[in-house]
Amino acid sequence: MNFINPFLLLFAAAAGIPLLLHLLNRQRVKIVEFSTVKYLLSLQKTRMRKVRIRQILLLILRTLALLAIAFAFARPTIKGGYLPSLGGKSTTTAILLLDVSGSSMSETNAGSFFERSIEKATQIIGSFTEKERVEIIGFGSTILYDSGEPTSDYERLKAFLKSMQPSFTTAVPPVAFARALGVLKSSHDPNLEIYLIGDLQGQAWRNFEFELFQTEHLDVKLFVTRVSRDAIDNVSVEQVKFPNQLITAGREFSSQCDIRNFKSETSADLLVSLDLNDKTVVQTDLTVAPVATGKVTFTHNAPSTGFMYGSVSIDDDDLLADNRFNFAMKIPSSSKVALVSEDDQEAFYVQKALSPSAGGNFTKQVDLIGTLQASTANLFSYNAVIVNLKGQMPAALVSSLRSYLISGGAVLFMMRPNVDTRDFSEKIASPTFRLQVTEAPPTPTPQAGKYLLNKFDFDHPLFSPYKQFTADKLPQAEFLGHFRTVEEASTRVLARFSDNMPAVLEGSVGKGKALLYTFSLDNRFSDLVNRPFMVILLNRSIEYLVSEPLNQRENIASGTEVTRELSAQNARQFVLVTPTNDTTLLSPAFRTGAVVFNLGRLQNPGIYKIVGDGTPIDVFAVNFPPEESETAYSDPATVGKKVAGARVIVLDYGANPTSLITSARFGTELWKLFLLLGFIFLMIEMAVAYGGKQTEVVST
Repeated sequence: MNFINPFLLLFAAAAGIPLLLHLLNRQRVKIVEFSTVKYLLSLQKTRMRKVRIRQILLLILRTLALLAIAFAFARPTIKGGYLPSLGGKSTTTAILLLDVSGSSMSETNAGSFFERSIEKATQIIGSFTEKERVEIIGFGSTILYDSGEPTSDYERLKAFLKSMQPSFTTAVPPVAFARALGVLKSSHDPNLEIYLIGDLQGQAWRNFEFELFQTEHLDVKLFVTRVSRDAIDNVSVEQVKFPNQLITAGREFSSQCDIRNFKSETSADLLVSLDLNDKTVVQTDLTVAPVATGKVTFTHNAPSTGFMYGSVSIDDDDLLADNRFNFAMKIPSSSKVALVSEDDQEAFYVQKALSPSAGGNFTKQVDLIGTLQASTANLFSYNAVIVNLKGQMPAALVSSLRSYLISGGAVLFMMRPNVDTRDFSEKIASPTFRLQVTEAPPTPTPQAGKYLLNKFDFDHPLFSPYKQFTADKLPQAEFLGHFRTVEEASTRVLARFSDNMPAVLEGSVGKGKALLYTFSLDNRFSDLVNRPFMVILLNRSIEYLVSEPLNQRENIASGTEVTRELSAQNARQFVLVTPTNDTTLLSPAFRTGAVVFNLGRLQNPGIYKIVGDGTPIDVFAVNFPPEESETAYSDPATVGKKVAGARVIVLDYGANPTSLITSARFGTELWKLFLLLGFIFLMIEMAVAYGGKQTEVVST
């Protein structure tokens, strides 16, 4: 037996009052002198025996009555739900945690996992009485639904369940349990219960642990119901890549798609489609082995310049949400390039190589900026910057370049023979490229050796077109000298000289990217300026720098926080357009040369657009979280054991919850029974006391 208000048991001490009065009354002996008591002795013995018995009985009845009343106020309970007609059920705070993450949309013959969760939650609420106060929490990556303060308005709670919808987010169980902990800590009810209802799918539940109930010393019962079957038929589009290429308007590009089969049987003749700008452009069939990944490569011409978006999709199955993978990119038509250089021969070569006639269908406007002007120029108005200076790098220019790169700018550094190697190494090469420049190229002599370019990184977009070429067909140039350098393990080298020294390197600062040539365009040191390869290399370098890094595409999962940082915009009004064409007015934050949009958590997959004064300025894709595609489900008892300090009860989906919940409860309150017993004892006491008085009157 337990007591809800054990401190009120102190009032049980009042049961000693009748005994105390009885003892005090025994000491009050009144002596009455009588002339003759001879004939009363026998009568006195008989009457005194009856009086003592009646007094002891009254003492017992009064003591029991006071004890019963004290016990009633202390609210005793017994476990197991006995004596329901005489007691009352203990009050309860119950939290229903519903997993409404993406996997809950999986379909079965008996309805989706989400529908089964709603059905089970409704059944559980139907088993409650007015003694249970209930709160409903639906969660994915965050708390998505909350019915508010615990309530016994079950009709409102059932209506709330009907209003809920599954989400496209991943499951993060600790978020839900932390919210439940906060509610239960503030409850004064003796019974604290959590009902976890979901499919228990994927890694989120396998790695789940929660210890705060134990830390907070809360006595919590955890009922776990799994609504999922052992397996569903699911195939997903896992990812789409655009490797090792620069995508420009009118040129052919390829996309590689990974199709994951989670089934234990072969998925045959699966129809895979590529959509571009809302049109299906390519389709093919694919067969994927059981529990394996199949690959599809699509080849298609890029449409016109500007934003290109699309998706790869497959046939329907039990989980539709992961049957499509979205992507978006921007195909530039032109770029504005700042050339920070002396007005000399090397600057002339760069300008000539980047002229519109040399750049094909991607035009480049090149503005020559002198050293002094560059330190104060607004670099943020340019798509890319080429730095080709001699001597030392001005500190103001270095600071400006760093800010430009951090905000997402693009810089090509070209080294001159008369650059200050120590200064360049400290300010540029080491922090940006993890490279130490130790020595400038010596003055060329007829006896000097020649160096060639080799060891190209053919997986990089700069050199990927030459991947299929044999060594003798690769573009070449002869170098009579180059800078001597020392690289680190993390240095990214894209091409080397024949003596294995780095020739072309890639680095990054913040959101920006940079390239470095460790050779000069000075024709005294190489014949590069006389070869077509220089035009190709310079143009591809700029195209790569101003294009999005397609081989490192960001993959935004639905339900995650999204922030978009764009170059400075002149628009006055910005609007977010969702995949369902709903619009939201945006209030961006403005920084030097940039505008930042904090979009919050985007819950639905699809293509999103940021529009400024009616013109799209950004297009990006949001996708279904891949971890929600798994078809592995955790055991309810195993999940329950990971909640430290909770008493776990597995509530099978098909079981009637009423009896199981009742037997697991804290118990049945017996205050009504004890109050009734106290009343009965008082009635008997009154009857005995009244009967004693009547006897005395008759005897008299």
